Amino acid sequence: MARRSDNTRKELKEMTVEAGVNLLEHGGIEALTARAIAGRIGYTVGTLYNVFEDLEDIVMHINAATLHEMYDRLAPLAKTRKSPAKRLLDLARAYGDYARANSARWNLLHHSPRNSKLPAWFHGAATHMFTLSESVLHEIDGVNKKSAHDAARVLWAGLHGICALSINQKLAYVDARPMQALIENFVNCYVKGLVV
Repeated sequence: MARRSDNTRKELKEMTVEAGVNLLEHGGIEALTARAIAGRIGYTVGTLYNVFEDLEDIVMHINAATLHEMYDRLAPLAKTRKSPAKRLLDLARAYGDYARANSARWNLLHHSPRNSKLPAWFHGAATHMFTLSESVLHEIDGVNKKSAHDAARVLWAGLHGICALSINQKLAYVDARPMQALIENFVNCYVKGLVV
């Protein structure tokens, strides 16, 4: 095993997150254990716990990396010259595409249990995602800062439900249309309701 001095704490954090993402992509959430991560990076579980508080802390860092990656993919869509309604739809479609293409990471982000309060650094990463849709929503006539804040969360909640049902293959139970068709329907109807 490598000695702790072989890598800095920052490097160990980055290696741990990368190994965790790799485990998720190849084995799902069940494959994500401290022992498996430590084995992938050539360190002991004890070394991991000198850098992270526990497995829950490791999961929080993996989830933060997912949020940052999602933000980087979606941010350019919020800044195009399209109408606000079209940009919101583009953001929603891209969110659905990301959820489908990275289902294990997306599921971990939304379904990992928490035994402690969310740390402030993670809360900031999560709320940063909402700034994309809030800024676009605020461009719609009659939508003020408070209503943009609330609407962004309603849109996310609806998208979350559609994506979760699709990824977990539950839409077939109710003979629903494909995920992207439902996303388009939901966003278009919601935006129309905002401007009435």
